[in-house]
Amino acid sequence: MALPPLYKYLDVQGAKLTLGNQTFKHAKPSDFNDTEDLTVKGVFPEALEVACKRASEGVIDVIAANLDAPPTCASPMKERLALMQAALRADPSAVGRIKADIAKGAMDGIYDMDRLRATAEATITDVNAFMQGWRVLCVTTHRDSEKMWSSYAENHKGIALRIEANVAKDSKFSEV
Repeated sequence: MALPPLYKYLDVQGAKLTLGNQTFKHAKPSDFNDTEDLTVKGVFPEALEVACKRASEGVIDVIAANLDAPPTCASPMKERLALMQAALRADPSAVGRIKADIAKGAMDGIYDMDRLRATAEATITDVNAFMQGWRVLCVTTHRDSEKMWSSYAENHKGIALRIEANVAKDSKFSEV
């Protein structure tokens, strides 16, 4: 099945370079410049403290919903989780009491925020380094997007190039 026509929105300079070189720029992830692009902040949007608070508030619900599922995490957490599951199977009403204790702050301070922050930064560094080996060609099937015309086509001064498959050259745009 052939793909629908694709459109690449370009500002005036990008249009001159693309048409002059007869090639598209494939961007590095580090070149992404807006919230529509894949960014680490888009994947992990909230502050670490907020994420940990949400995790603390929801952990008992996750455990209660999976009482019969064997834990898949590593030891020693695996054994601790199995004990919690057994306790909740024996006394399902404990879920409500535990949730009330959590709401009162029973889990406040449970996380080593410095360690988590260091782990998060190391993970982000690793992901960003890995992604630099990849390139992205950003296109759309919409030739009439106000946001695209405003953001990428220099406020309607640029162009939207139509990309169609070249069947004779077995174009990568030929099939889904």
